[in-house]
Amino acid sequence: MSEHRGEALQTLMAEGVRLESVFLESSEDGDFLVYYMRSESQEKAEAVAARSVAAIDHYHQQFKNETWVSATRLELLLDLER
Repeated sequence: MSEHRGEALQTLMAEGVRLESVFLESSEDGDFLVYYMRSESQEKAEAVAARSVAAIDHYHQQFKNETWVSATRLELLLDLER
C-alpha cells in the first residue's frame, strides 16, 4: 500500500475517509490486524468501496477475502478530535 500511496489517498477521498490506520498485533494466539478508520459515514465509505473499479480497491478486497478469517467491530469508548 505504501508504494501506491497516491492511489490509496484518492480512493479514501472518494469514500469520505479522513483517516485510516492499520495496526499489527502479534501474540501467542497469532497475528491480528486492527483497522481504524474515521469517515464522514461508514455506510458511504463501504458503498463507494464496493462500487469502486480502482485497482487498489480490488487488491484490498482480494486481500481481505484471502486472509481474513473473521472481523469484529470494536466498541468505541473514546474518540477525541481537536
